[in-house]
Amino acid sequence: MLSILKYTNFRWFSQPIPENAITVEDLESLFNHEISIDEITRNLNGEIKLEHVTKPSSSWVNSYLRWFERDPEKGSKILETKLGKDFWERNFLVFDHFVHKAQQCLQYVFVDHYRIDLYVTDEETRKGKKVLWITVLIDAYSRAVLGFFISENTPCIGSIQGALLNAIFPKVIPESLKQIYGDWICQGIPVKLFLDNAWAHLSKSFITLCSIISQGIYSSIDPNFRPPYRARYGSIIEAIFGNFSKKLRDYLISSIPKNSFKQKAFDEKNICLLYDDVYYIVLRIILDYMHAPHSSLEGKTPEQKWIEGVQALPDFEFSIPTKNEEIERQFWWLFPTPRAFTSKGFSLFGLHYRTISRSKKLSSQLQINKKGQKVFYDLRYNPEDIKRLAVFEIGTGNWVCDVWAKELEIANGEYKNRSLAEQLAINKLTRELKSEYTNEADTRRELKKLENKRLAEKNSLQRAENLKKGKGADKTKVPNDIASQLMAMQAAFEKSK
Repeated sequence: MLSILKYTNFRWFSQPIPENAITVEDLESLFNHEISIDEITRNLNGEIKLEHVTKPSSSWVNSYLRWFERDPEKGSKILETKLGKDFWERNFLVFDHFVHKAQQCLQYVFVDHYRIDLYVTDEETRKGKKVLWITVLIDAYSRAVLGFFISENTPCIGSIQGALLNAIFPKVIPESLKQIYGDWICQGIPVKLFLDNAWAHLSKSFITLCSIISQGIYSSIDPNFRPPYRARYGSIIEAIFGNFSKKLRDYLISSIPKNSFKQKAFDEKNICLLYDDVYYIVLRIILDYMHAPHSSLEGKTPEQKWIEGVQALPDFEFSIPTKNEEIERQFWWLFPTPRAFTSKGFSLFGLHYRTISRSKKLSSQLQINKKGQKVFYDLRYNPEDIKRLAVFEIGTGNWVCDVWAKELEIANGEYKNRSLAEQLAINKLTRELKSEYTNEADTRRELKKLENKRLAEKNSLQRAENLKKGKGADKTKVPNDIASQLMAMQAAFEKSK
């Protein structure tokens, strides 16, 4: 629009515009820069003129756009009245287009995070309160929940990668729920994964995982990031979260009230649930949703729609990788910078990692390649237990071996468990103690140096004073006071005679 106004020298049709006064040819001529503005003015209807308009500021345009996003109902009516219903649906109801275009399972998958409206308490002390976050993946074709992940931390790399791990492979559910609902059959690698612009989604760890999960056999994941301030692009997940929150408030008195005034008066004595309890509650609600008729699926349940989509794909089972330890390691956190294997091993987190076999041949193979060049590797770790690192080739994502922390080895050949948070705290404390020791040594050294300096100055002054008094010039001379005493004694002796 601004480009057209610049071309017309900020002139636009005079208001109000009589009905049918402007033709389609008139509008097309404004978009055609090959036609001069004078020619456009001459060809206009006599009732219509181009008059100067004020250029809208960028802040006004952004405020106007945010108004549409905050109140989509009013915005849709205005846009439908001015530009037609097709324009509104094409630009703002993007998710509906995904639903209509999705022709098979896993074609379009949406992911988002939500803070669970429940507090949990510590299992040992039964005191305090913690807030949990849930990450959910949902299939656009069947509206089925593919997987979820619950964490005490705010959304991070572990949240998105944990939820993806749960979505791709078969789920393990309690036997009591299996008797009611059967198996949770939804699984597989998403083709297109739609996410917001959270830091964890843009991390190198997650982007690399999306590319190497294929292993050259299966389909890789194509991450797509929705633009900022476009919450409606993920409306399907928002609807599930709203339904999820409502059920928690209906079922449990320990749920967090939605009203901010009620939150202040919330009695913390009601907080009694543990992490395992919340996991069971969330799993039960998801399985209820999977077996409930859905209005957007013509009365079918998400599970029935999933089965229908799977039956239309004869090779669907072959697109699901077999879960093993090597693949699970790919879902660990990726250290952002590649590292080389040195004579001390991989240095990371203040620890030194080496191969458990201690084979010199294997160590030399890790250090240099066949051309004699130093080799760099991608390292993945589990932040809950950093005693072991997984070594991967850069680019291919092939697993090479595992390396273990030398400092965490105990006498029987096993390794102690230690989380990343514990190791970082130890590193910080070590630096502080080392700094104190270094300061004490510097102080001792400086004071000793000052003392020696002052002692040298004192000796120098003493020598100068002795030279001034004649002392030290001839050491064979008898001091003056002794000579006078001898002379007095000799005179007294002679007088006595």
